[in-house]
Amino acid sequence: MKTLYGSSERYLNGPDGMRNEVDMWYTGASLFLQEVMRKKRPNEFGGLHEESGIEARTELKTISVLDVCCGPGNFANHVGLFYPKLDLTGIDINDEFLESARKRFSTHGRNFLKMNAIDFQLGRTFDFVLASSAYHHIEDEDKRRFLKSIKEHLSKSGKIIICENFLPYYDNDKKLRSDAINRYYKALIAYYARGNATPEAIDVIREVYQLELQGEEEHKVHYQRFKQDVEEEGLVIEVDRIIWQPKDFRADNAGSHVLLLKGS
Repeated sequence: MKTLYGSSERYLNGPDGMRNEVDMWYTGASLFLQEVMRKKRPNEFGGLHEESGIEARTELKTISVLDVCCGPGNFANHVGLFYPKLDLTGIDINDEFLESARKRFSTHGRNFLKMNAIDFQLGRTFDFVLASSAYHHIEDEDKRRFLKSIKEHLSKSGKIIICENFLPYYDNDKKLRSDAINRYYKALIAYYARGNATPEAIDVIREVYQLELQGEEEHKVHYQRFKQDVEEEGLVIEVDRIIWQPKDFRADNAGSHVLLLKGS
């Protein structure tokens, strides 16, 4: 099967053609800037009050960022649009994606390294960690180790911004999980067919659908599993912004989310 993950060009033409994916990146980027302002000023929710936004922008300091499972740099690219002063390190295991990221961003001083996101050591901490569509690429038995590695690279007051897609709830049963996958992708494809994705992107998501059923590349879980993993690794969900969620997914909190995490 010609997979989405075998070509950086094909990958860029996939998620970038899906409304919920792009909305997650923009939402995550704006949340990043809001969190920077919360640190910069003692304003509970990052508001500017009487401060001039134009003047505040000229005073922005360089922020250290780790992009985990960075791919060709999609999420970090959107963050850079909102906040250009980034000391950014990206890690991934896909050589094709890393080469694409280096070609696009190395002239801006960004560093991209080949590392396994489950167990990596960079010898430093970061103000922010980004993880877009990363958690669901980690096999279930390694998901907590993935979160632990992220937490170990987070500064004392650091924050994690996650863009993630969750299946409807299912018990630990293969058939129930398959039913949840079918329900999720049928709803997503119907949403895309209403003008919310390009034809090429719809073809891509049909392929991802099959990868999910086969347990290859895609390892999405339900929100309750994610929340449990987060809590067991000593992290707290501080903000949960829902980007796409059909009405019948609300009880399970399934769909596309942007989440802000911090240490407990």
